[in-house]
Amino acid sequence: MIQTSSEAVMVLRGDGVTVSFDPAELQAAILECFEATGTPESYLAEDAALAVEFAMKSSRRPRKVFTESEINTAAVKVLEQAGLAEVASLFSRRNSGIKLSLSAQRQLIHTLLERHLSSLENRDLDDLTDHVVNAVNLLKIREAQPALYLELARYFQDNTSGIELPELPAPPPEDAFETLSLTEISGTLPAGAIRLINEKILSVAPVSSIFKTLRITVKICRLAESMCLKPPITEMMISSELFRIGRILNNTVLSIQALYSTKTGSDYELPVYIMVPDLEKFAVEWLEWSWPDAENACRELLLPFACPGANLRYK
Repeated sequence: MIQTSSEAVMVLRGDGVTVSFDPAELQAAILECFEATGTPESYLAEDAALAVEFAMKSSRRPRKVFTESEINTAAVKVLEQAGLAEVASLFSRRNSGIKLSLSAQRQLIHTLLERHLSSLENRDLDDLTDHVVNAVNLLKIREAQPALYLELARYFQDNTSGIELPELPAPPPEDAFETLSLTEISGTLPAGAIRLINEKILSVAPVSSIFKTLRITVKICRLAESMCLKPPITEMMISSELFRIGRILNNTVLSIQALYSTKTGSDYELPVYIMVPDLEKFAVEWLEWSWPDAENACRELLLPFACPGANLRYK
């Protein structure tokens, strides 16, 4: 999935390379653990990945850079607090290996911190490097994973090296992972949303207790088919329909949020994710645009779906 928000979340890998965070990769790793343990609620893998990503994006860090170990630890915590101990244990075992070590030399550590903590002044960077070097010397560490040095630096920087997870519920009883079921949600949807669901253009996921979030999927290729269009088409041929669906999405979000508030008595605002899983296919087959050259144009095409506070995604 690719998120259209401006601030990218980055991951410091064990080999010291920084890459963009891919929530689909984390979701796939969690899903494998669901399947390997025979846990039936595998649909919760996406909620677990979203919970971790939400925590990273809500972090107070000036730069959203996290180590692999931080992300994996957060994923384990989400799964454990959801009552999925067996899945959490397997995920932890599969993602605990150290793949590359960096010598505990001051200059190497200084260069590593300079690359990943670029907001620091030179004097602050030197002091922080000294703290890290003193710590590894005290622990008699001669070499370690680069992520360890960075986590130590963040600890000495602000004493908050971990990811702050969103508030999670106590482990639910068996078969009680849904805060809002599809039946409850269907009973409150506006008429326009129900028509889109019947036409297989729109779908809404239940609100689960593992991470309370609202996920709505829009299939844009199916929308074009329902309009009896034939490729190739232009943006103008579908733009008015996109705006109409955007208004329906906004009303849908408001109705489900109101239902959640009424049922739980909470004023917690559900994070909203609008998924468009077939946008690349739509761009290539219906608009006859080349991919990924058309990525920015596609972002603009989806702007009518951007409900207030929503995370707009495509795969």
